[in-house]
Amino acid sequence: MCIRDRHWEIEFGNHGFCQGGKTEDDRNPVSSLPADRAIRINFTRDIAPASVVFENTTACDVGSFRVEKVELNPATGTPMRYDDGEKRKYRCESGVTGSLDVGTRSLVFTPDEPWEEGVYYRYALQSVNATGGQLPDDCTSGEAICATDGKRLQTAMLRAPTNDMGGPDIENHFIGAAPRASVYQPLKNLPTADLNGNGHFDSGEPGYGGSEPGVNTTDLILDGYDGKGLLYDPELLCDVTEQCDIHVTGALNSEVFGSAVYTDLETGEEVIDPATNEPMKAVRIGLYPTMIQASSVTLLVKILGFIPSETPTETQFMRMRYHCVPWPNDADNYCGKQNPDGSYVYDEIERQGLIPGWIVQTDNGPEFRANVDLYLDAPYMHIVAGGSHNQHSYPITMKLSGPVTFLPDGRMVINQVNANMIPVNVVLSVLLSSPEIYLKIPVGGVKLQYLGEPIKQ
Repeated sequence: MCIRDRHWEIEFGNHGFCQGGKTEDDRNPVSSLPADRAIRINFTRDIAPASVVFENTTACDVGSFRVEKVELNPATGTPMRYDDGEKRKYRCESGVTGSLDVGTRSLVFTPDEPWEEGVYYRYALQSVNATGGQLPDDCTSGEAICATDGKRLQTAMLRAPTNDMGGPDIENHFIGAAPRASVYQPLKNLPTADLNGNGHFDSGEPGYGGSEPGVNTTDLILDGYDGKGLLYDPELLCDVTEQCDIHVTGALNSEVFGSAVYTDLETGEEVIDPATNEPMKAVRIGLYPTMIQASSVTLLVKILGFIPSETPTETQFMRMRYHCVPWPNDADNYCGKQNPDGSYVYDEIERQGLIPGWIVQTDNGPEFRANVDLYLDAPYMHIVAGGSHNQHSYPITMKLSGPVTFLPDGRMVINQVNANMIPVNVVLSVLLSSPEIYLKIPVGGVKLQYLGEPIKQ
């Protein structure tokens, strides 16, 4: 979850991209929400319940959590855009009433009346952008949603805000849609070693206990370097093994569409079942792209061969990329791309932009498979001598697969490991030189576990 660049065009289905990313980043589509669904929001840290002020009124622009209908252009029936310099803004028509459940790291809003099909809505999370603008009662007055330690909600993480900063208010737009036959399945990544969600493995947090790395960790390996005569002998620096691995924090939401003809994730072609010589069936899944927090690792290098320099990445972020984009129209993966006969290249499910996945029956039981494209960002990483680095919107792909099991209460447990080696080449710009450090995530180095909610009645 991040604040979007205000060059969005909500009226054309373009929700912009995360502030702090590159201008060439994918644009995100405006999502739809079925009439009978709740809004679900996840956080990486515990939130202070008193900071979540929901007025439950039809009035506009009140409270730290808001759900609103968006003002429409009567000529087009789409959101009315107001240009404010380089920013594009949209206004509230009226507030939406309903019930709000405040969890430890989540919000769930259920409207009193179902979302109207084709109607534009938004929910807003308030924060305070600069430390100079913060007031003592921000976390109770409705000015900002805060963590339990009083820190304001950080909404623009890619811009590397300081620990005591908040961020601009978040507005996430969506369109009401008809009810779906598919099943919405929230997934939590449990357990995680970064227990407090601060982007670091701290003393006192649960570690490996001398065993192999647990789930929700990523193994990172140094695979060489080209110091360009400036940097020598890089190594990963850690007091304990856990500090040389990446620990991920972040819930994931999915849509279970049911049985369908299984198409290969690489080729897109139908897979034939060798036992029947008929198209193979599998359970079709869609993953909602989200932002996942990853913990810091530290690189130690020698400048000119003898001056040691430590460079922690600090908190990192992995942004899952949508399967298709709403802009530009000539993009290879444009959501509305059409064939010569006028039919859509992407089917109705794919045009939502969800990341395709499948639960496939194998000889060893059901297995979940998905190829996930991501952007990797290390916005807090500072390079010696005022240098810069390329770990902004750095594209990687994880080809994930692993067993699916079901607990007695109906909860689904998905374990995933990567089948591909993932290169992470760090290119620096420092003192008129461009040294490179070659890192990689080995095959099997990504170990994820996601736990679903009970679906057994």
